[in-house]
Amino acid sequence: MALTCVPCNRQFASDQALQQHTRDSPAHSAPVARRDCIRNFASAEAHPQQIRASPAHHKAVRPNQVSFDMRPSLHDEVTRFLADYGISFSFLASDNSRKCVREFDSPVIGSFVCTSSACGFRKWTSKQVAITIRMYKGQKYNVRVYYQRCEKCHSRRRPKLDVGVYADRVAYRLAKWSGVDVEDRQGSGRSERPHLIDLCEGCRNGHCWVKRARLQGLRVES
Repeated sequence: MALTCVPCNRQFASDQALQQHTRDSPAHSAPVARRDCIRNFASAEAHPQQIRASPAHHKAVRPNQVSFDMRPSLHDEVTRFLADYGISFSFLASDNSRKCVREFDSPVIGSFVCTSSACGFRKWTSKQVAITIRMYKGQKYNVRVYYQRCEKCHSRRRPKLDVGVYADRVAYRLAKWSGVDVEDRQGSGRSERPHLIDLCEGCRNGHCWVKRARLQGLRVES
């Protein structure tokens, strides 16, 4: 005697076959609810797919999770330095490391303020603020400026740069890549205090001049 699945309008030769159909068929699976979206899904497979695709399940990056930024507002100052080398570049706002044709890690000078009241609004300066200079086809460039962490609370803090030093370093590197005859520059002098790698976002991202300098036996300042 054939057994019938009424919802599916299908017949089965045995009770075992009917039970297997009931277990395996999506028509008999309980809907999967997702509270965040207040939506139901016909199968367990559809639920993870929705999680991957929906922006509702993607965590926004909080300001204190950002480890670097770019400074297009400093391009005019870089342009003035480039004019001394007789070359010009435009700033590329897109942060794309894969399409750059050259890149170089360099130190600049900057100051920091921890805005946490628990740290007493701690301030510090560094001669080793890590930046990554990148050149692209079509006379374009951009620069990543890496943050440092507060030594007390370990929060990431954005540096206020010495604009003249920043523009000079960027223009020098672009000029050298462009074939301009420039003198090689050596590393900085005697260290007054150690560069704290764990607090440098450039070091943590693998883009800090200090590591390269130490491999070359150069002394660096903090």
